Amino acid sequence: MDYYDPFIYWLERGKSKADIFSPDKIRFIDRFLNSIKFESVFEIGAGDGELTKIILKHTTPSNYTGCDLSEARVEKLKQLFPEIDIKQFDVRFMMLPADLIICSHVLLHIPPGDIMNLLSKMISHTKKHIIFFEPLYGKTPQPWAYYNFEYDFVEFFKQLGYELKVYPFDNNTGLYHFVKN
Repeated sequence: MDYYDPFIYWLERGKSKADIFSPDKIRFIDRFLNSIKFESVFEIGAGDGELTKIILKHTTPSNYTGCDLSEARVEKLKQLFPEIDIKQFDVRFMMLPADLIICSHVLLHIPPGDIMNLLSKMISHTKKHIIFFEPLYGKTPQPWAYYNFEYDFVEFFKQLGYELKVYPFDNNTGLYHFVKN
C-alpha cells in the first residue's frame, strides 16, 4: 500500500475537476436542506463548489464558511463565489463552529487513525446539524484505492454516544444526518 498523507495528496489532486453532482443528487440535497433549520454553515472539502451552490440557496453568503485542502480549489472557489469566506486548512487539526457542518465524499479520505477524532470535533463544533454524503457501509465495490477508506459511520456515532440517521440516495451512497439535542 502506498503512503497516504491527505494534505500532500490533495495539493496535486485538487488541481483537476472533481465531483459532479447529478440533477437527482442536487434535488435530494436541496429537499433535505429545506426540511431543517439553520443559519450558519461550515462546509468541509468545498472542492469545485457543487455543494456550495446548493447550500447558498438556503443561507446567505455571510453565514457560509468553507474549507478545502487544495490551494487550487480554494482559489477557484474565491473566483466563483467572491462573497463567501473560503479557507485552506486541514479539518483534522482545525474546525469551525456552525449550525450546520456539511460535506460530500470527504470523510472516506480521512485516515483510520484520524476518523473518530474528526467525528468528535464535528459533533462538538456543530450547533444543530451534521450532514454528510458518503458511501453506505458494506455497499461499496472493493478494492478501493489506497486513499479511500470504508467506515461504518452509524457504529462510530453509537460508540461516541449519539444516533446517526441514514437516508439512502442510491445503491451505494447515503445522506447521513446527525441532530444535536
